[in-house]
Amino acid sequence: MLKINCQTKRLDETVAKQVNCSRTKATKLVKSGNVSVDGKVIIKGSFLVKPNNKISVLNFKQINQIDINLQPCRLPLDIIYEDDYLLVINKPKNVLTHPTSFNEQDTIANRLVYYLGNFMNNTNRPGIVHRLDKNTSGLLVVAKNLDVLHQLQKQIMVRKLQRFYLCLCHNHFDKKKVTIDLPICRKRNTNKMQVANIKNSKPAITEVKLLKNLPKNLTLVECKLKTGRTHQIRVHLSYINHPIFNDDIYGQNDNVKNYGQFLHAYKLSFIHPITKKRLTFTKQPDNIFKKYAKN
Repeated sequence: MLKINCQTKRLDETVAKQVNCSRTKATKLVKSGNVSVDGKVIIKGSFLVKPNNKISVLNFKQINQIDINLQPCRLPLDIIYEDDYLLVINKPKNVLTHPTSFNEQDTIANRLVYYLGNFMNNTNRPGIVHRLDKNTSGLLVVAKNLDVLHQLQKQIMVRKLQRFYLCLCHNHFDKKKVTIDLPICRKRNTNKMQVANIKNSKPAITEVKLLKNLPKNLTLVECKLKTGRTHQIRVHLSYINHPIFNDDIYGQNDNVKNYGQFLHAYKLSFIHPITKKRLTFTKQPDNIFKKYAKN
C-alpha cells in the first residue's frame, strides 16, 4: 500500500502525480477499486480531494505489469534504416516503447509485432534492444533475430553501442564538459528514481557536453549515456540543479502542454553484428524542441 499526499484537485490527477504514471493509468487504477480516501474506496477519478484527505493506493507496484501476448498495431513506424538483420527507428513523443497494463495496444512494441511478427515467444520486447521514456523521442535499434539482439545487448554492456541525447535544461553551465557519476535507485513506494548510495543502487554515469547557453537561463547540452538506468539523464541533471525543461516529474512544469521533457535521442552508433562495420545515425528533434532551443 502506498500512502500519498494530496492537494485540492481531482483524485486521478493526484494519484498520477504521486505514483508517476499517466492520467489514464491513474483513472483505471481508481476505477478498479485500488484507491481509497480516508479509508473509503473511491472509484470516480473526478472525485475532488482536499489537503487533509488521507489517500491510499493498493497494488501500485503492479501498475506496469502487462500480458506478454502482444497484439499487432498497424500504426506506422518512422524507419531510419533497415536491412535483413536490424532496423533503426525514430520513436515519436507520447508513445510508449513497451505496453503496460493500461496501454496494451499503441506502443512501439505493438507496431513492431505488426511489422516484423513476434519472433520471440514470452516477451513484450520484440527485438527492442533498449528503451526510451514515453515523452522522450528519438532513435531506437531493433533486432530481427535473437542472435543479433544478444550481440547488440552485449554492445551496450561493454559500451560499444553509444547513445547521445539532446537536452534542453534549466540554468547555465560554467563548464564545457561534466561527468555525472552518481548511483541511482528507485524511490521507495513510487515509480520515480533518485540519486542515492544505498543497497539497491546501481552505478550510473552520464557525460554532459555544453552546446550553448541560451536566453531565459536555459541551456542546450548533449548527454552521452555510459550506463542505461531508468530516467538516468533526467535524474542526474535534476540532482545537479539543471532539471530538464518542462519535466514536471524531476523538475517543473514549464507550460509546454502535451509535450513532456525536452529530451531527444538524436544520435546512435554501434557495430553491425553481421558486417562488423560501425554504423552511426542521427535524427534532429522536432520543430517544437528547435523553437525553444534557439538563441
